[in-house]
Amino acid sequence: MDIFKFSYRISFVLGYVVSIVGSYFFNTYFTYKQKPNLKKFLLFPLTYVPNFIIQYFGIILLVDKINMNSKLAPVITALVATPITFFVMKYVIKK
Repeated sequence: MDIFKFSYRISFVLGYVVSIVGSYFFNTYFTYKQKPNLKKFLLFPLTYVPNFIIQYFGIILLVDKINMNSKLAPVITALVATPITFFVMKYVIKK
């Protein structure tokens, strides 16, 4: 947000995309001790749909409606959405 002067919404989406790629490899290798493959890599972002929806709309609610700081709002929404994503992700990777 600060470096490129993007809005908090664009910054959130771009950061989210980058984090999904890193998350796939870290979770595959370290958390679930699996070998990565193209099919799972392409399915993996789908596990983040519930997380993305909760966080994106949660951030909009917190920033635009409650006037929370746009740097604090993603932290709050991540604490709510992350446990949900973990269980969905576990199902996809171990499948």
